[in-house]
Amino acid sequence: MIREVTTEATGTYSAPLLPIGNYSIKVEVAGFKTETRTGIVLNVNDNLKINIALQVGAVVETVEVKAQATAVELGATANASTIEGTQVRELALATRNYEQLVD
Repeated sequence: MIREVTTEATGTYSAPLLPIGNYSIKVEVAGFKTETRTGIVLNVNDNLKINIALQVGAVVETVEVKAQATAVELGATANASTIEGTQVRELALATRNYEQLVD
């Protein structure tokens, strides 16, 4: 759901009657850089005040990230070893639970 609100002359804004949940705020105005805030959590009876200062700059900015995919060799193992039971028993694990070793 997207809700657009306009600030008052003083720059204050209000978005009443929003359902609880996670939100992001995006502020745009000509002559300034766009500012986005994410990870805003709204709970029951919250009255959040989110202050956003805009920086002078262009309205449209594009960031492009390019990267080459790294080739993965699937045919051969380069480095492999087997952990013996004795090695697991001698590890300094607080609970002696071998499942702590698995990610």
